[in-house]
Amino acid sequence: MKGICVGLLGLLAGAADAQSMLTLHENQAGAICYRTPLGATFQVSLPAQAGTGYSWRVAGGDGLEQVGEPVIGQPAGGGMMVGGPQIQTLRLRATRAGRHTLAVALARGWEKNVAPVRTLAFCLTTPER
Repeated sequence: MKGICVGLLGLLAGAADAQSMLTLHENQAGAICYRTPLGATFQVSLPAQAGTGYSWRVAGGDGLEQVGEPVIGQPAGGGMMVGGPQIQTLRLRATRAGRHTLAVALARGWEKNVAPVRTLAFCLTTPER
């Protein structure tokens, strides 16, 4: 019984973390700076189109590191369709305090010396602990 209670508490703590995680979207790129704690995971969820070969990647961000691989999901209110719209989520964390600019680029990974079709920049600030 003790193991079940400990496991349930861990699950609830994880759910609370997921609810409080900073999530940035396409329309939040620009001059407004978002606050994220040092070492905390945050995510950027951006529109993608299945079947085109284009995907979002981190193009720059001193003091930020990507956590895991990008996750592909369905947009709210829609089902996954072949060639249909998708949401690509990048998870990151701040590795040092200060002001950071996260740059993301929409490109085909295999195309070399080709400019991305779209770039976005997000401003983040991370206070000292």
